[in-house]
Amino acid sequence: MILYLVNAFLIPFSGNYDFLAAYSYLKIDYPDQLSAILRGLPTPDPSVPFVVSVVLMNPAIAIIVGVAYFPWYLNTIIPIWVAGVRGFFSMAFDRMPPEKPATLNFST
Repeated sequence: MILYLVNAFLIPFSGNYDFLAAYSYLKIDYPDQLSAILRGLPTPDPSVPFVVSVVLMNPAIAIIVGVAYFPWYLNTIIPIWVAGVRGFFSMAFDRMPPEKPATLNFST
């Protein structure tokens, strides 16, 4: 829940929306100019850990937020996969998909 709140409220409350919009624009459309502006420093993708590191000026907290995303993905990917498989399973019982792709030919 904390990660959802960080996603929703960090950028507007930090006042750095213009910075993030300009950085994203340069990163996507003009990466060479962004690299020249940062004088050879790494140019990370615009993300919530990147915004946390810019707002709080603490790379340790940005790393913690980045690592905290891994359990979030595990919590999201498994239910989405199960729901997708369940949808195809129920459609198969109703004979909604075409039956031709499901036929197997074992003759050689």
